[in-house]
Amino acid sequence: MILIRHGQTEFNRIFSVTRQDPGVRDPHLTDQGRPQARAVAQVLLSFNLSRLITSPYTRALETAGIIAEHLDLPITVEPLIAERFSFICDIGAPLAELHTCWPIWRSIIFRFRGRPKRRKARG
Repeated sequence: MILIRHGQTEFNRIFSVTRQDPGVRDPHLTDQGRPQARAVAQVLLSFNLSRLITSPYTRALETAGIIAEHLDLPITVEPLIAERFSFICDIGAPLAELHTCWPIWRSIIFRFRGRPKRRKARG
């Protein structure tokens, strides 16, 4: 098991400077966070991974989606993986809202606790 933290979010960007909760609910990755996720994907190429498991937070879904695209991996969303609710960003978004945000990813990402798809043979 390899644990990965999401890329930078708008919450992280502001909080790292002010040390105060900026009130950003379920933040997206920033222009810095997306390349961070791609960099993680490059490192993970050397591992023989079979799937990704993520929490149902936008920042985690975006990070997992970037990694999954680079590694051709299925993603399982596990609602039991949650934050400790210390800040507004820890509330997340309702699952129905997340489905709406990523309609083209629905078949990949929103397979809650389902069996992962088999990886395509490379070669």
